[in-house]
Amino acid sequence: RCSSDLFCLFFFFKQKTAYEVYQCDWSSDVCSSDLLNAVEIEQAITDLADQDFDAANFAYAFLEAFGNKATTIKRLRSKSGSSNASDIEGGVLQRNNIHIAVCKSGEITETLGKLKASLATGKAKAKFVLATDGIYLEAEDLNSGETVACAYKDFPNHFGFFLDRKSTRLNS
Repeated sequence: RCSSDLFCLFFFFKQKTAYEVYQCDWSSDVCSSDLLNAVEIEQAITDLADQDFDAANFAYAFLEAFGNKATTIKRLRSKSGSSNASDIEGGVLQRNNIHIAVCKSGEITETLGKLKASLATGKAKAKFVLATDGIYLEAEDLNSGETVACAYKDFPNHFGFFLDRKSTRLNS
């Protein structure tokens, strides 16, 4: 006597959206529901690069483009009670995130070196350092050692470098 049983198994998979894949961890003030998706970040960074370079506001505009709240930016700008822990003149350091400095033309590599060597960068556990003169831009992922060096106007082509990539590769 032969018996044949037929079993059917169904598997359901949920594909992650760009929003879920590229969740940033830019500051403790930003929760995942407040984050921009990758397309919105790319557009904001492209808009920033297309504007005339504003040395005094670049760091804040850069952080805002990645979804930082206005209150976070305000605290970084504040003279009293500032959350900006930078020890580099004109630098902006956001804890657990990035140390940014705008420098004079031709001093990008030197400035990037100062950012990397900064005691504040280590103490604040910055993940990235970025230096620009508005003509060129250099950045380094301090965890992986990966770098970006490009013309300022081309940095939107590298916006993904600054995203939290825990979901796409080991970064911490």
